[in-house]
Amino acid sequence: MKRVLVIRSGALGDTVFASSILPVLQQSCSGEVEIDWLGRKPFTDIFKYDSRVNRIYSLKHNSIPVWLDAVKLRVIFDSWFNPYDLVVNLETGSKLSLLMRLVKAEQKAGVPYHYIEDLQETHAVDIVRKICSRFTDDKYLEYAVPHLYFQTNMGLLNRFSLERQRYLIIHPGISHFNKHDHRAFRSWPMTAWHELIKNLILQYTGKVVIIGSASERAYLDCLNDFKTEQVVFTAGRILLPDLLILIANAGLLVSTDTGPAHAAAALNTPVIALFGPSSVRTTGPYVSDSNQVAVLSAGLPCSPCSLTERFKSCKNNLCMKKISVSAVLDAIKNICNTLAI
Repeated sequence: MKRVLVIRSGALGDTVFASSILPVLQQSCSGEVEIDWLGRKPFTDIFKYDSRVNRIYSLKHNSIPVWLDAVKLRVIFDSWFNPYDLVVNLETGSKLSLLMRLVKAEQKAGVPYHYIEDLQETHAVDIVRKICSRFTDDKYLEYAVPHLYFQTNMGLLNRFSLERQRYLIIHPGISHFNKHDHRAFRSWPMTAWHELIKNLILQYTGKVVIIGSASERAYLDCLNDFKTEQVVFTAGRILLPDLLILIANAGLLVSTDTGPAHAAAALNTPVIALFGPSSVRTTGPYVSDSNQVAVLSAGLPCSPCSLTERFKSCKNNLCMKKISVSAVLDAIKNICNTLAI
């Protein structure tokens, strides 16, 4: 049995994309593989019920130096006593390069030993494939598709009085909400979310579930007037493994470019993703043969602009404001009619 350590210490979406390495490792090792994962808490919780992952090392912060971080030191010391056959670093930056150098393994793939070119033109899953090509045959790369496992727990649905595939999930959340320099550049106006939910209450017979992290609860307070039997708020009330259960059993999910959208695609739950400044080509929900993804964009000539000078000078976020509520409603109706939800 081969022992493998995977390093990916990103947020929820990054971790979902990185999960595409797991079937590659399984196939290339004929299933005889023991996979450990080093990632960031709480996003590593998506593997809580995933039998493909043996041991999880959860970091609280990426930036703490190796010699001051007990988790990083534990990974290094464990590898010295029981070396890995392979260590794969899926980080494209250099924050964990020293850790990568110090972990003992027969073979290593990724930064600082291998760098990927054209990062701004390559989807995150394709980056995983490129790193995998350093240690396995190309015939196994086709297996690199994000997929998540969750615990079947009808008690959670009963807690919120939900029926499988008879509710829609709305995620108005915005990435990095509490950061001092946050610009909400990927967010859709709250007035638009308000109008969307108002229309869903009138047109959709099932329930509408509004999700979000604990840090987003204050941001979502303006939707409190929708607290009825038909609208359910779970923001800050459930942990990540439970969120996966909600998403996996939903009829569909509507979100901007945030982690839940990528989780929905990996759980084969239909997803409608609203994109503006970020690039669908690089960070869009990954489309596979078994999922359904609809990406809505205003199609402005200036977008996508993320990581460019144009983005830094933009003050009004028109590419998100120009996505109409009617377009989102039409996309929801199309999926509901197709799947008879």
